[in-house]
This record gives sequence, C-alpha cells and structure tokens, in this order.
Amino acid sequence: MPKIGDYSISGSDSDLPCGVAFTLRDASRSSQTIIRKDRSRVTVVEHSKYVIAEINSPGEYLETLNSGYLAAQEGLDMLSISARGDLSILNSHDEHLVWWKDRTLAVLRVVGTASMPVSVNVSFTVRDKNGNIKPQSPPGETLYHTAFRYYRLSQVSDKLFDAYRNLYLAFENLLSTYSPKQKESEVNWLERSLSKLEEEKNIIGRLGISATMTVKELLDLIYHKTRCALFHAKNEQLYSLPEKRELREPVLKALEVLTPLFLEMAKVMCNIQRHCSYVYSKPMYKKIVEAYSQCHLIISDDPSEVDLNQRDLLHQRYRTAYYMATEVLPLALEEVPAVLGVSTEKLPALAYRFELVTDRWPLQVLRLEEGLQLDGFDRVECVLKTNVRNLQQPTYTLMD
Repeated sequence: MPKIGDYSISGSDSDLPCGVAFTLRDASRSSQTIIRKDRSRVTVVEHSKYVIAEINSPGEYLETLNSGYLAAQEGLDMLSISARGDLSILNSHDEHLVWWKDRTLAVLRVVGTASMPVSVNVSFTVRDKNGNIKPQSPPGETLYHTAFRYYRLSQVSDKLFDAYRNLYLAFENLLSTYSPKQKESEVNWLERSLSKLEEEKNIIGRLGISATMTVKELLDLIYHKTRCALFHAKNEQLYSLPEKRELREPVLKALEVLTPLFLEMAKVMCNIQRHCSYVYSKPMYKKIVEAYSQCHLIISDDPSEVDLNQRDLLHQRYRTAYYMATEVLPLALEEVPAVLGVSTEKLPALAYRFELVTDRWPLQVLRLEEGLQLDGFDRVECVLKTNVRNLQQPTYTLMD
C-alpha cells in the first residue's frame, strides 16, 4: 500500500482513489482527520509537514489537484475553528503530490520547483569630452512615508491576497497624501485623484498603463474587481475567498498593474531611488531548457540531506538509482523551464529524492522530508521546474 511518511493513503481500488498532498508551513502537533460531506478525507499527521486530501475525483491530474486543494483548505479551516491546529499550506503551486486513476492505472505525480535568484548591479561614471569625471549633484532628500510599511508587508507575504491588500493600502495611503479625500464617495475620490495625478505627473502615461486602459478601467481592475472583493465578505456581495485557486490569476494581474503604479508614485512624491535592474528571463530560460535536454531524472531512496558541495556522481545512490524516461516540456505549456520524468516499469520501494543529473554531475534535486512508499502505483511521474527571480524587482510569482 502506498504511503507518505507513516500515513497509508487509500489505494486505487478504494472509494477514494485520488488525492493530493501539500507542504505545510509548520508540522502538525497532532494527528487529525476531517471527513467532509462528500466523504472525502483530509488528514494531518503528528510531526508531519504534509496535509493529505483523499478524494473521489472524476478527472486526472489538474482536476484532482484543484479538487484536492479545495478539500485541503476546507479541512484546515475545520481544524482551526475546532482548536485542533492552525496550519497553512506553503507553495502549493510549486510543490505538491497528486495521485489519480487513469483507466486501470494508478498514477502519482511529484512536482517541485527550484527558484533561481538573480541580481545585477550596475554603476555609471559620467565624463566630459576630455575624459574627466564630472561630479554629479547628490540626489535630493528621500522622504519617509507610512505607506512604505504597507509596501514592505506586501513584499514579505507569501500569500497573494494578503500581499494585494497591503499593497492597496500603501497605494491608498500615499494617494491620500497627494490628494486628500473630501466630501465625496470613495470611487469619486479615486477617480478625481488619479486623474489629477495623471494630469500633473503623467505617472500612468509613463508606465504605459494609459495605452491599454483609461483611468476608469484602471479603477475597475484595481478597485472594483479586486480591492472590493478582497476587503469584503458579505454573502450578498461578490467577494474573494482567500487561497481559492481560480481567483489567483485575476488578483495577480491586478497586483502586476498596481505595484509599478505605487512605486512610480513613491518615486515622484518621496524621491525614492530604487536600486534595481531588469533581468530578461527568456534567454536564461532558453539556457536552462538546453541544460535540461542533456539530463535524466532519477529516483533515489537516499534520505540524506542535500549536499550543495557535491559536484559529481560518485555517491552510492547514483549507482542504485532508478532512471526515468525524461523529456523537456515546452515553455508555452509551463511558462518556466520544466522537465518531465516517467517510470512505468521498475520502481523503488521507497523514494526520498527526485534528481536531475547529466552524465557527469547533479543539476537539480527535489528532496522529500518524508519518504514515499511507491508500492501500489503503476506509473510515477516527476515534474521539476526552474523559476528565475530577480531579487531587485517586486515579488509576484512565489505567492499562494
């Protein structure tokens, strides 16, 4: 019977043949199970950092992932309200286990994502026509504003909805300094203030936003469709339930518009000089795809910690590892470099590591804190991805 750590998951012949497992921010203090109305089961295990949702899904990978995520979130809600543990899922989009039944085959997919931090520092020296260094006037005084507190909290959050709420408060706080609210409705104040901001400072135009939307359309996106839905939860109103997967893309789109708008406002109003650069990820992604094409995915039962100093394949686990049929997935499919490994024949009894290796050295590893007993699965898949993150740019993609 397949297991995640010490927990035996339902087999493919049970009434709950499908399921998901997500990583928790903290390990559970006790073992608890929630049985939902549809008889699906959500479980956390003492000292384990997984939440496991076993469901009866009619679909394959994506349908099971989405249904299982909903079940897991509702199960954690019930544990919290009944004082049995306050737990939170971490990086659900980038790391998860999903199993489902494909006709007569029991399939497991393991997904992991490596984050590649990138930072570029550039300096300039201004010289006259004779090559002499020209002294530059020092930048003006940088002004502190309380909006920066909200901005910082939006950047350190790993929850997308929380990040947007704090960023909107930063925007609102800064905008109200520039154009205080008078005896007018919230919408009228926003429209008047943004129009004034555009007329006097051309901020929206400089960002290119005005080329694609008017001030009213901008407000419709960042305020009506996003801010109002995130700040209210009355049943008779449209509202956005936190961590609902289908709402992620619309909120992310609004965040990607509001962030540069706020930063440009901070630059103009407070003389903020951001030390940042733009890293064009497509050439980097192309190089990663080229590297992936020279690699194989392997499964190993070695539970040891990852050794970042290991530069070769001399470790014993590489002589006993199971090689998977490996292919690079199209960038258009995954948006970031990704490689898929499939094994349908010989499988190890226990898996702790899924590694991407060349003929000479290891390239990427996904190490599981708790071993996977693969007995009972007919097909095991692994998808490893790489996401390039510019450390000098605002955070977007690493949020749930």
